[in-house]
Amino acid sequence: MNLQHAVLPLSIAALVVACGGTVSQNDRNGSAGTPTSAGNGSASGASTGGTAASAGGSVATAGSLSVGGAPTCTTVECEPPACRKDEISVLRPGDCCETCQPAAGGCEDVKCQPVEPCGEGYELAQPAGACCVGCIPKPGFVACVNITCPPARCPLGYVRGDLLGGCCYDCVPDPLYCRDGNDCLVADRPRECCGCPEAITRRQYDAEACWSELRAPRPRPATCYPQVTCDAVCGPCEPQSDYPDCEENRCVSHGFGLK
Repeated sequence: MNLQHAVLPLSIAALVVACGGTVSQNDRNGSAGTPTSAGNGSASGASTGGTAASAGGSVATAGSLSVGGAPTCTTVECEPPACRKDEISVLRPGDCCETCQPAAGGCEDVKCQPVEPCGEGYELAQPAGACCVGCIPKPGFVACVNITCPPARCPLGYVRGDLLGGCCYDCVPDPLYCRDGNDCLVADRPRECCGCPEAITRRQYDAEACWSELRAPRPRPATCYPQVTCDAVCGPCEPQSDYPDCEENRCVSHGFGLK
């Protein structure tokens, strides 16, 4: 499945009404519609910036077919790779066909989606904890079309873009993706200012040494500690069990947060 934007600036409102909500991507040139000020989309109301929408209930990510006249992969015929049970099918940046790679813990059910060059305000990356490479929004740099956010239709391993600083009609790799609570843990890290423990995936914990699990603390490298901290008086965190949950395929821990 190739996740692309359909730039339909003149019919976006009609498509949303007619199709009962759609999913689309941020166009590279930012030419669809009149963008509002940059910011995050709303999970339940209107999105606040971006460039395009597509109909038919398709899944989308931020990308485009080609850049600067570069060739696309539309004429390349690919056969699905025969991956083992401990592998997932991945389309690496720059490739036209998917290949197999070992599945990180908890990613066995995820099928990574094809990606092309990213749209404005997005960058190609694999967030720590995410199963796949994809176009990741840079918070504050993404402009989204001001529409009513459609129902979430993201595949496993992906989440609505507005949860990560993008547009609500995009799907982006989710660093908190989980299959069950065993994929999650509650950890804390040194911060420049106030903060509380968080539920993260074991994949992120393995990838970032600055986290320390509450149930089994580990030493952190000296580089994890900021040289400068804020002068705010930080209040206590809400009490909460250090056993996280996996809800709607995302690691969560209810109750943590500043009082």
